[in-house]
Formats: sequence, structure tokens, C-alpha cells
Amino acid sequence: LDVVSMDGHTFDAEVAHPRHGRPFRPEVTTIIDVASRKVIGWSVALAESQHAVMDALRHAATSNGVPAILYVDRGAGYEGLPDRVGELTGGAGADYFFELVGTEDSMRAGIRSLGRRGTAVLVGYTEDELKIHPIDLILSEARIVSSVAASRHDLETALALAGEGKLSVAIDTAYPLEEVDTAISRLRAREVKGRNVLVP
Repeated sequence: LDVVSMDGHTFDAEVAHPRHGRPFRPEVTTIIDVASRKVIGWSVALAESQHAVMDALRHAATSNGVPAILYVDRGAGYEGLPDRVGELTGGAGADYFFELVGTEDSMRAGIRSLGRRGTAVLVGYTEDELKIHPIDLILSEARIVSSVAASRHDLETALALAGEGKLSVAIDTAYPLEEVDTAISRLRAREVKGRNVLVP
């Protein structure tokens, strides 16, 4: 695998909570191969967590090998990422880390996931500042590079189009809730092109 992308989302339907049976929306973390757009790793958890992220990463790595490049976005589940990347790479760490949103937690986790002479590529940003001790960069000889992915005008245009309903998400199939097993089977078989939607 060359490039994969990881993201977590709250499930778009309610299911019975495994502890108390009341309806709730679990967190689904997926890892996709950017070239083929196929899901190569995933996990389902009660809420976003480092365990859910690590489980999805473990699933992807054991099923498909360790990717060369991992894209991640903002989220609280990345605090254990450096340890897990170290485990999966035999202690070598990642060669590259692409940071697309720019929260302090995700930037720091990415930099700490790098191996010797690894490169952190910062593309996204928020109001968060990167606060990291210089020793984290010096001892590993890490590099930080950045790039502007879009102009402010491009971002404003995209937001305006989304607000007007002119951007849409590709929906592969809408399933009645009782066909959740079919929807999950198709995800596992990598047959989904877009999103599966469960309809109550």
C-alpha cells in the first residue's frame, strides 16, 4: 500500500447499545486505500477513542501490510498513534505523516509517529498551535514541510456550494435497518462505491 486515509464518523443510524439496549449511534473508524478507494481497515466502537483508531489501524496493517503514507484528520483518538505505529513498523516509525486538519493533538501524534529522518507534511490548519518540544524533532532528525492545499477563496466557494446543497455525497445503497448485515458484508468485501445508508 502506498497511501491510505483514516477517519472516524458517527454511524448514520441508531442501533441498540450493547450494555443497556437503548438506541445510540456508534463510532465507525475506517481506513481506505486512496488509489482504489476501497476500505482496507475498520473498527466500530461505542465512541471515538484511541482503541478504536488502533483497532482500525491493526486491521488494515494485518490484512494489507503497513502503508507507506497515512493521512489522518482531527480527532481525539490519535493519542496512542505513535506507539501503535512503532509496533507495526518494528520500532522504525513512519517515513511520512500527512496532517490534513491541524489540531494540536493530531499534529503532535503524527510527528511523534515519525521514524528517523521522517517527514511531517502539514496541509490543514485550525486555530490550534503546534506545541512540541524541540527534542522531539532534533533527536529523530524529523523534517516538517507544509503546503497550501487551497486558497481562502477555494474554501469559501466550497462552503458556499455545500450550504446551497450543490455538493453531494455518493450513496451506494440505502438499506432498511434489518439488512445491516448485508451492508456490513458489502463493506467488508470492498464492494461499496460511496456510502451505505441504513434507513430505520
